Amino acid sequence: REEIDKKVDLLKLDIERAELSLLKHAKEILEIDRPILFCEVLDESDYENYQNLIESLDYGCIQINDDDHTYFDCKSMLVDGEHSAGRNWIFYPNEMQAMILAAV
Repeated sequence: REEIDKKVDLLKLDIERAELSLLKHAKEILEIDRPILFCEVLDESDYENYQNLIESLDYGCIQINDDDHTYFDCKSMLVDGEHSAGRNWIFYPNEMQAMILAAV
């Protein structure tokens, strides 16, 4: 990794329920490079695990509504301890929040 001297700026994940596993294994890259993540979350049972991961990385999230393709910034993937509706998400480093929200 150090030999190529490149930074990961964006990851787009759609790997049929393997996204969370990949993100956990790529945690060091996420901590160092701080890329924006476009991710599909198909399993409602994984919402809490995703939330824990993005909080540990100091990331925020934007939910994309699957029906009308609207989006909104949210404090959590969970609403009152339950999963939020929707399965497409943008996760971003909190230090990029102003830039991300201005762009969407």
